Amino acid sequence: MFKAKRKTAIETLIGQGTLAEGKLTCESGIHLEGEYHGEIICEGNVLVGEYGLAHCNIAGVDVVISGKVIGNIVSRGRLTVTASGSVHGNVIARSLIVQEGGVLCGQCELEQIPVSEKEENSSKQDKQEKPEQKNTPPSSSVQSIPDAIANNDAKDNKRSGKSRQAG
Repeated sequence: MFKAKRKTAIETLIGQGTLAEGKLTCESGIHLEGEYHGEIICEGNVLVGEYGLAHCNIAGVDVVISGKVIGNIVSRGRLTVTASGSVHGNVIARSLIVQEGGVLCGQCELEQIPVSEKEENSSKQDKQEKPEQKNTPPSSSVQSIPDAIANNDAKDNKRSGKSRQAG
């Protein structure tokens, strides 16, 4: 009869012309059009609007950046940097979209981040049932780039009958 409260709805708005600082924790979504300094931890979606400026770390489900963020972002869903958006910091997300004109300056890590305890438990069970497969060749066949170049030079010199002299 009664519907459960949706956590994806935008219920918190920091409007244009507003300056706020501190640690903001919210259970629903947040829309930032003003300026914020500190930390944002959100159980819903985070939208930094075109006029938004965030000097903070942000954690949320789906994060959309149309303004400017100076700080790190952790998205348990999709991180979208729109054409007018810029992120100067490291990001961790399940998926990433940077539209043409959008800026992402920092390191990016795409990984599965558990959304809930139930998903976390199921992912642990999957890992226990399926051993992790690695697609890397045996370490004996892996060479650093300088070693590989030196080995190729030595092979070429042997073929041509020349010895390499140090200068």
